[in-house]
Amino acid sequence: MKAAIDIGSNSIQLLVVDDSGDTALDICAMVGLGSGLRDSGLLGRDSMEAASDAINQFVNLALESGVASPAHIRSVGTSALRRALNSTTFLHGIEERTGLKTRVISGMEEARLTAIGALDDLSLPPGPLVLVDPGGGSTELITIQHDPESHLPPMLLHAVSLELGTVRLTEERLRQVHTPPRSIAGAHRHVDEIFSSITSTQRPKAVVAVAGTATALAAAQLELREFSGESVHGVVLGAATLHKWIDLLRHRTTVQRRQLLRASPDRATTALAGTIILAQVLKWAHHPTLVVSNRGLRHALVKNQIHRPASFSPPVHT
Repeated sequence: MKAAIDIGSNSIQLLVVDDSGDTALDICAMVGLGSGLRDSGLLGRDSMEAASDAINQFVNLALESGVASPAHIRSVGTSALRRALNSTTFLHGIEERTGLKTRVISGMEEARLTAIGALDDLSLPPGPLVLVDPGGGSTELITIQHDPESHLPPMLLHAVSLELGTVRLTEERLRQVHTPPRSIAGAHRHVDEIFSSITSTQRPKAVVAVAGTATALAAAQLELREFSGESVHGVVLGAATLHKWIDLLRHRTTVQRRQLLRASPDRATTALAGTIILAQVLKWAHHPTLVVSNRGLRHALVKNQIHRPASFSPPVHT
């Protein structure tokens, strides 16, 4: 058995696979580890406690599933832990409590691993693809050369890790209940300015979206009562559909958003920001649709082999 834990700015995810690569556990806890980080530069006491409890539970679940020890769990931290001044103290406490060692990875490494995991079992055309991962604290935008007939891992051509995330955009521009049109327009302009600074060398054959916003919207579009990763994997969402969801979400309170996103209610707080980011990605990429992937960084962590390209463009921080 192999296991991976992805400690993100908004969610913490556990994946356990058996020796054949089949999924034994794939679960997520929404703890908002990066909430308030922009104002203080520090992880908050309450969010650290919630994250610590979730990680402790995940370690125990992995061990109960047959993982040999905490040393056999690959754990990584991303944007919130890259930025927080007290991340070392937090991770030391996690190690003391659970025995789990966590590596904080760069934005470029996060992008690379996300791309490797995300394309698994998706039917996509050959050629350049764009993969977007709107996390809580950062958004990874990755250009990939995809050749399904070669049966080789995707070649990463370029990646940018942007200082733009669903939690950050919510806190900075979308705090109001029944979000007014001027706030929506301002958020669109802000995201558009960030994306417009990135040069796109060629139009992609497809756009793939990973992480909670995309999967939550796919589940809602399918009218699922309970979340199913297998059901949402491969769902196609068009630009018009994304703008429909922006309009639906902006008129609702958090409680009402939970009802709309009943299969993923924990995404209610940040779904509006995440949907705006996804809509702006399609505009930037000049592409009408995106394909939802329920896989990502955690899947790459449990793979035996990780493909490293001979050359890789450095991340751009905006």
